[in-house]
Amino acid sequence: MGTTYETRWEKRWAKVERTCKKAHLIAFDDCHKIYLAMDESEANDFIKHPGYTTFIGTPEEMSNKVKEWFHASCSLVFVSAVNKGVFTSVIKQGAK
Repeated sequence: MGTTYETRWEKRWAKVERTCKKAHLIAFDDCHKIYLAMDESEANDFIKHPGYTTFIGTPEEMSNKVKEWFHASCSLVFVSAVNKGVFTSVIKQGAK
């Protein structure tokens, strides 16, 4: 028996929620790139970058904001965690 569409998205959002528990902030390029900054240096880089909207909040608030940005984005949207320059996919591009 295959995985349903709803189950796939429940798993994806659960991964976002788990990752947000460790994130310092989240960043959005106002188009399709959503990043979770996993260390202070990455967080500061996003804050300084004029091309990104950043958000800091509780893990639940950040997770909800990721969902909001995700749903407002085009089909190219993806979510990645960034830690010490290493990018890890949380929701891969094209999943929408």
